[in-house]
Amino acid sequence: MIRTVRNHILKQIQGESKKGCKPFLQVIVDLTTLDKCGKFKEFENLIAVYNGKRGLHLVMLYLVLGKWRTP
Repeated sequence: MIRTVRNHILKQIQGESKKGCKPFLQVIVDLTTLDKCGKFKEFENLIAVYNGKRGLHLVMLYLVLGKWRTP
């Protein structure tokens, strides 16, 4: 599955490039926090406080090329 997705993304990137021009690639890092409510002992090691926010912290990386946005 990973190879299929990777190949699809590479084809999109190659399709965006015009003859003689390199495609402009943006890399976006998105940080978000899922608030923790209640007591769940299974998730104790995943819950932390970061910038005054308590919860599960997620980092998403997006690649943006033209009209394509791929997480």
